[in-house]
Amino acid sequence: MKKNKDITRYYKNVKTLLPIKGKNEKKYLNGFKQNLSEFSDETPEVSYHGIIKEFGEPKDVVISYLNSCDENYLIRKLRLRTIISRVLIILTVLALCIALWYSYLFYIGYKESKEQNIDYCESVITEETIITEEKKMKKILLSLFLFLGVILTYTPVSAAEINIETEYLENGDYLVTTIAEDTRVKAAGTKTGTKTSNYYSNGKIMWSVSVKGTFTYNGSSAKCTSSSVSTTCPGTAWRISSKSSSKSGNKAIGKATANKYQNGVVIYTKTAVVTLSCSINGTLS
Repeated sequence: MKKNKDITRYYKNVKTLLPIKGKNEKKYLNGFKQNLSEFSDETPEVSYHGIIKEFGEPKDVVISYLNSCDENYLIRKLRLRTIISRVLIILTVLALCIALWYSYLFYIGYKESKEQNIDYCESVITEETIITEEKKMKKILLSLFLFLGVILTYTPVSAAEINIETEYLENGDYLVTTIAEDTRVKAAGTKTGTKTSNYYSNGKIMWSVSVKGTFTYNGSSAKCTSSSVSTTCPGTAWRISSKSSSKSGNKAIGKATANKYQNGVVIYTKTAVVTLSCSINGTLS
């Protein structure tokens, strides 16, 4: 990749935000890095803002990739990452508990030696200080063991449910549309999700448009309270020419138009509209 600090920083931001690392992600990052390299060769003086305008925010690039992944693959990888994180936390807490426990035993030994008038150390500690410190040590150990119990019984939040549908176009390209539901704890009767259309050509994502909507529902009606749109454009021959978002009733609507260029001339234009709906029972579609 041609040395451009903004290009390098942008690539590192995308790589850092990617929550899973595997063979598929390595292959994707290599392809994305190649696209950035080609873009850098065409526009060597491009700024970070210009890169974002061309490819989208790093978080949107990552979201677009995750939305294109198979649901079972994502869940498996995220669970593995969660398990590894939990094991590291548990080992760290255990090491801390063991260190404190040996410190406590050492302290008790010191106390006993003092009672037997053995000069274990030169500092003078009163009986009242010993009792106070002993109580503090017990409280610390108890808190740590309680914390360890919470870690051991912790159950990770399940991954967002992702539905996938594919639309094949007349030119051989295709659109893969996904719905990702935000499963984090929210107020009762509210639902947030993102619907994304990824435009594929020759098996690679050229561009994408996502609409994020927040809804309220009560069993008899549903309403969209907010709607926002975002786009990415990793394909070097493509440019996003316009994007917009709106809301209507129980729907969040996102729209984007992309142009494909050859030798500086537009040779193909495609508009994608994504509509995220919420049912009266909170089901996104």
